Amino acid sequence: MLRARALACLVSASLALAAPLPAQETAVEIPKGGISADAPLEINGDRLKVEKGGEIAVFEGNVSLIQGDIELRAARMTARFARDGKGGQRITEAQAEGHVVLERPGLEVRADRARYDVEANEARFSGNVSLVQGPITMQGQDLTLDLASGRAVFAGRVRTVIKGVGGPSAAQAEPAQ
Repeated sequence: MLRARALACLVSASLALAAPLPAQETAVEIPKGGISADAPLEINGDRLKVEKGGEIAVFEGNVSLIQGDIELRAARMTARFARDGKGGQRITEAQAEGHVVLERPGLEVRADRARYDVEANEARFSGNVSLVQGPITMQGQDLTLDLASGRAVFAGRVRTVIKGVGGPSAAQAEPAQ
């Protein structure tokens, strides 16, 4: 009885986390706490090519972008810069391709491609997207994360797996008669 009640609570919680929205969307809460566009940003890679007078930087090989508590890794990343009005430049977006991974405390997202809008504090992922948050794993094709508000929205069909809500473990199961 207690196990059934616990299972009912977990299923209810997962449905609340992944409540369907119109137009085949699924919304999820993620850890809140955006980062400032003024926060220091570090990009590392094996190779760097600068284009258009420094407005575009293309990093290749073991690329990582770190800002605040967010790290975005990929095989290739293109960063776009804009003039800041003070004679300097600021990054406006980063596009990542190939084995993309975004990590921040309590959250991991993997995908084929991603676009991170620094000013909007929003990340969009596409192609074989997987979001892991604690015991919950969600998979789909398109995901938008609003890192400031803590809202994640999957578009289209979504698969959700919640670990630890099944029946007795194999060690606890009674032997077959």
